Amino acid sequence: MSHNDPLPSFGAPPLNEVVVGVQFASLPNYDFRFVSEAYKAFRSDYPHAAEQPYLPPQYEVFGGGLPAMQNRIEFGPAPVQNRTWFTSVDNDHLLQLQSDRFMLNWRAAGVGSSASYPRFEPILSRFLDGFKTIEEISSRTLGAHVELTQAELAYINLIPLADFFDATNWIACLGDYPSDGLESISLATSKVLRDDNNRPVARLHTQLQTVYFGAHGDKKGLHLTLTVRGAISGVGSKLLEDFLKDARGIIVNEFALITSEMAHVVWKRST
Repeated sequence: MSHNDPLPSFGAPPLNEVVVGVQFASLPNYDFRFVSEAYKAFRSDYPHAAEQPYLPPQYEVFGGGLPAMQNRIEFGPAPVQNRTWFTSVDNDHLLQLQSDRFMLNWRAAGVGSSASYPRFEPILSRFLDGFKTIEEISSRTLGAHVELTQAELAYINLIPLADFFDATNWIACLGDYPSDGLESISLATSKVLRDDNNRPVARLHTQLQTVYFGAHGDKKGLHLTLTVRGAISGVGSKLLEDFLKDARGIIVNEFALITSEMAHVVWKRST
């Protein structure tokens, strides 16, 4: 699923959030001590911690069932069943950690934030630094490697609209759709992504959804979310980095393909 051609570039993309994540085999004896070690490592950049509900695993499966659930008997302190948020001072970056998942969110809509998109490379670097920290803590405190299973990258765009029927001017595939009386849009597609041997390894999910947003919920917009999620198997951040770079190329190319020429002018496309 790799892409080596030059990518389209946008000077002012409508990106509202980027999510980078990895799933791994559940860490043995993951408990509050592990979370405490993570907080010590992250608190200079992410000083605010909070508990959130556990996120169940998400797997892209091709021609078979879900991976078998792991059955273990564990001793010692009760395992942590929740997800922990570590938030940066400016609220623009969020780390999420649980026993089988690690994620980084960059958010343009952080409370009190006026941040512009910092570009993919710094976001990826932050994520990989955080993941290497989790690997180090796991090795040091649990004596366990982090066994990768799935990775994902999501770009969440928020396109302001004068009215919902205006969406047809921004999304190329909606250009010929009759817009009179258009009240809402909800559209989801998925594409299978294959490796060099034509084996399915991941999916590209695209979602279009009209929304109300703003402090008073009185502004109209269109969420365009593109997500690449797929399997990676092994140990080490290089596997993860390669997958995420390929995923970024797929997402950017798809974004350019499905959005209109008018939108490209507004978003300052240069290539």
